[in-house]
Order: sequence, then C-alpha cells, then structure tokens
Amino acid sequence: MTDRHCKEIFAVLSEYLDAQLPAKNCRELERHLNGCRPCIAFLESLKTTVEACRKYRAPRPPALSKQVKAALLAAIQRSHRSEQGGRERPRENCFTGSTRSS
Repeated sequence: MTDRHCKEIFAVLSEYLDAQLPAKNCRELERHLNGCRPCIAFLESLKTTVEACRKYRAPRPPALSKQVKAALLAAIQRSHRSEQGGRERPRENCFTGSTRSS
C-alpha cells in the first residue's frame, strides 16, 4: 500500500477502536489491514496504549488548606493591583465564587 493510504488509515484508527467509524469505512480499513504489516503493528501499539491509559488512575492531589487558599488569593490580588497601578477592581474569588475588593 502507499504511504499516503497508510497515513489515512492511521488517522482513523482511534475511531475504529472506539467503534465510531461507519461500517463502510471499517470494511475498507480491515481490507487494508489484511495486507499491511506496518498498519497492523501501529494498530496493535495503539490498542496497547489505549488499554494502559484506561487502566491508569492519576492520584488526586491533596486539598488546599485555608491558609494556602488565602495566600494564593492575596498573591493574585497583589498582582492585579500592581498591573492596574495600585487600583484594585472587585474580582470574583476563584476559590469561593464571591466578589471581594480590598
């Protein structure tokens, strides 16, 4: 097969694995895979990668303490004041959703 055709196959392999590819396209892809060792190897590698990603669970970071949240908020407010020449507009607090001004 041509490199161009293989690149087209590579572009839809994720959809194929997720069963999101239309039936007509699946048949074309499967015909290509029957005779193309590089595409078969790429598909197997992609399957392995997808399976590993599905099994992986990233650890949740610990919650921020009230002290850390307050320090971050103060740093953000100082930064905004310096950007505006010392004036501070009321801003929504990203931690509580409330509006505060100093």
